[in-house]
Amino acid sequence: MSEPAWLIIAVVLLALAFDFPNGWNDAANAIATVVSTRVLTPAQAVFLAGVPNVAGAFYSTAVAKIIGGGIARRKAVTQLTVAAAVVSGTCWNTWMTPIGIPGSASHPLIGGVRGAGLAHGGAAALSARTLKPSFAAMAALSWTFFQANPRVGQPPR
Repeated sequence: MSEPAWLIIAVVLLALAFDFPNGWNDAANAIATVVSTRVLTPAQAVFLAGVPNVAGAFYSTAVAKIIGGGIARRKAVTQLTVAAAVVSGTCWNTWMTPIGIPGSASHPLIGGVRGAGLAHGGAAALSARTLKPSFAAMAALSWTFFQANPRVGQPPR
């Protein structure tokens, strides 16, 4: 069943709105540090951050394929689930960035796709193929460092 044109246009507009809080995070993470330390001028930093991002979009679509079908099953990813994911990611970044909670725009987007897929098609709509390795890596890191006692201001031993 094809989606109505207005819905596709709405999703594109929502995705463009998602780019603003995504840019706030990228600016803080990729540009502000090198500019504030005067390693690069603002123009150099924007150029060096922007050119590889645009080039990456033309070089590979692997990330888009994983988000489009590796997180939730393709049949569960409709225009409405994409819209819900983009809105949730936009809200999360818009709320967290001004209060100083660092974050990635990718994480709420991926969580939004999983949540919208779950709401749309139930647990069967989720793909475990990409979740299992991520969960295993997270669990390994958690178990490795769960009793760590970092000492602030002292060099590591």
